[in-house]
Amino acid sequence: MGKFGDKLVFSIVIIFIVFVWSYYFTSNYLISVLISILSFIIIRIFLVFIKSRRKSLKNMNTIEMCKTFAFLGINESTKIFSALIPSENLMSIDPPYIVAMVSNINTLIHINFKFSKTNEDDIAKAYRKAKKEKVDRVIVLSSMTDRNILVFSKSLDIKFEFPNSRQVRKFLINANALPNSIFSYGSIQKIKNQFSFKDILNSVFSRHRIKYYFFSGTMLLVMSFFAPIKLYYIIMGSFLLVLAAISSMSLFFSRY
Repeated sequence: MGKFGDKLVFSIVIIFIVFVWSYYFTSNYLISVLISILSFIIIRIFLVFIKSRRKSLKNMNTIEMCKTFAFLGINESTKIFSALIPSENLMSIDPPYIVAMVSNINTLIHINFKFSKTNEDDIAKAYRKAKKEKVDRVIVLSSMTDRNILVFSKSLDIKFEFPNSRQVRKFLINANALPNSIFSYGSIQKIKNQFSFKDILNSVFSRHRIKYYFFSGTMLLVMSFFAPIKLYYIIMGSFLLVLAAISSMSLFFSRY
């Protein structure tokens, strides 16, 4: 079953389960249909959010990004950031400094990623460079900046800004410009038991079981409309359809 089929099965299962439970409590077809549609929309929005979150987590984290820039050095780091500035707005490049027009403001960008915190010397050098270039603002890109440095920069006659590293990472992700990680975490592998918990999950939520879960669950929920013990059939049918829905999304389990 392809991606479209998986999404279709998942959608039908969710709508059907919510409809049956809603009808059990309201005994009204119209209200049950409305509740089913609204619930499906909410669940769909939540899943889209989770998917976008997972996509973000695939990229290197903030600490890894800062350390990577520190390893790359000022020349390579400056090259990466300067490439993101339109040529018509780029005035000069003198690593670790970039002079450019940013948001219609003449700006000095100081690439200051290193293994130590930003200090007064860094601010003083950026200040002298800013005066030389006659800019109106300095943006310092760094991994760590203490509060006393922020207060110190506020006392100067040029505006200093310190975007946090999370903002920088998000900007680079959106621009598809994150550097390649220099770290490797695959050298140490966990020793797996012959029958791991993942193997059990893969067996229970096998994609080959979808049709059995779906057929059995559907039959039980249909029977709940006619059988005297409605709640039992609703619970068991819902459980089997949930298994069918999870099995249709089993691609997620294969990534763990």
